[in-house]
Amino acid sequence: MSKFESPRSFDAPVNFHRQLNSPTLLPASWHRRNHVMYEFVCYVNNIVCCELSENKDGARIFVNRARTFIHDALKRSETAFAEGIEYLEVVKLYLDQFENHLAE
Repeated sequence: MSKFESPRSFDAPVNFHRQLNSPTLLPASWHRRNHVMYEFVCYVNNIVCCELSENKDGARIFVNRARTFIHDALKRSETAFAEGIEYLEVVKLYLDQFENHLAE
């Protein structure tokens, strides 16, 4: 018997993760470590991973980091952040909903 349980309902977070990582919303260049959005993309992916593994404490850490990143990015006028505004706004809405889920 494996020490890992079969996944219960992965549909909602997996579908959301697919949307956030779709090429229409997330340019491939953002997966490069030298891109200004790489750090944020990692935070978002770690939130989804923590949710899938039911690690609420870890998810809270990355939610806070993502919120700080969004706050700082929206105050800057760098071109790299300008092209990421749509992604930042979509994730911001997700974080609002996700924090309600974490509070349950």
